[in-house]
Amino acid sequence: MMHFSGAVEPDRVSSVISHEIEKQRGLEAVLVRFDNKIKKIDSTDQVEEVSVLVNGNNNFSAIVNTEDGESVLSGTYYEAVRVPVLQQPTKNGTVITEDAINMAIFPANQVKNNCILKKEDLVGKVAKRRIMPGKMIRENDIEVTPLIKKGEAVVVRYTNNNLLIETTGISTEVGVAGKIIRVKNVASNKMLHGKVVAPGVVEVHGR
Repeated sequence: MMHFSGAVEPDRVSSVISHEIEKQRGLEAVLVRFDNKIKKIDSTDQVEEVSVLVNGNNNFSAIVNTEDGESVLSGTYYEAVRVPVLQQPTKNGTVITEDAINMAIFPANQVKNNCILKKEDLVGKVAKRRIMPGKMIRENDIEVTPLIKKGEAVVVRYTNNNLLIETTGISTEVGVAGKIIRVKNVASNKMLHGKVVAPGVVEVHGR
């Protein structure tokens, strides 16, 4: 049973009930659906008490006591998950910053295995495609911050057994750690394929 006072709107009553169910059931988040319409609680009413009883089969009942009387609510709750989403449409190639992220609640059965679940797993990553606000973000929607930019001058490190040669190249695409990218050798104008091993460094292995 929860005790509090102050003017409470219907959406606030819903969040209070959700929070109580989360505590009783030890869940990260829940979404609630009411069987009956939430009675309008006047802004001048004083909410005196909210009591929530969780029943079997994900059902609940709640009693909201105000100065004007008692409202009895019932409904169903669904386990949910909080996941990071973007606040604004984000273009391909945009680096995602912490202030661009909100946490949103989705039904647990809609959250797939490849969805990003933690804010820290999203901050600093780069959007691989246009991402719409409020939508769950999948692992293949983002990539790590590139170590090499398209058109950037890079060190091309050629290794063959004990031989090491370094020259200058121009990247023809964005490169993240471990990715094979095409690089134009400045001296020979030939195109090479090499692995990104460090910021501004591509490694080419001899056969």
